[in-house]
Amino acid sequence: MYEKSKLTRHLLYYKTALHFATDMQNKPLINLLIRHGCLGYLEPPKRGDSVASTLLMDKDIESLKLLISAGYPIHKDTEELSRKLSLITNQEIFHFVHCQLENPLSLKQLCRTVIRTSLGHTRIQDKLSKLSISQRGPLPEIIVKYLKLETVQDFQFHITTIF
Repeated sequence: MYEKSKLTRHLLYYKTALHFATDMQNKPLINLLIRHGCLGYLEPPKRGDSVASTLLMDKDIESLKLLISAGYPIHKDTEELSRKLSLITNQEIFHFVHCQLENPLSLKQLCRTVIRTSLGHTRIQDKLSKLSISQRGPLPEIIVKYLKLETVQDFQFHITTIF
């Protein structure tokens, strides 16, 4: 159960449902909210960390990958994430976030982000299920799964040694 004082504090800072879930470290709820279009940046908090920053500090790389895949504008958090990155000791997480901040999205990821954004941020799963290619019928299942974030394996990054 979430404490009433924390709930009041969150409401005062205009945090989204995704902010609540990340603060509670409720991974199933975080993933459900992200898949359904709640990215946590529509109303940035007056104080506190961004959703991406909280996931980074919680070392929740899977949810962070899902968040970025869903179209979260990680580059808006570059300054905050760069500061927090210096505190991370896990090399996999460090390199993943560093590469995301340093490189643009792939064309494939960018297309998914544009499609999901154009559908809006409510009932996104329902809308994706009903998508079709004009008179040719429904989209191929593999594309629908990709847009629904059921297959999040886009991230390929190279670990480089900095001298």
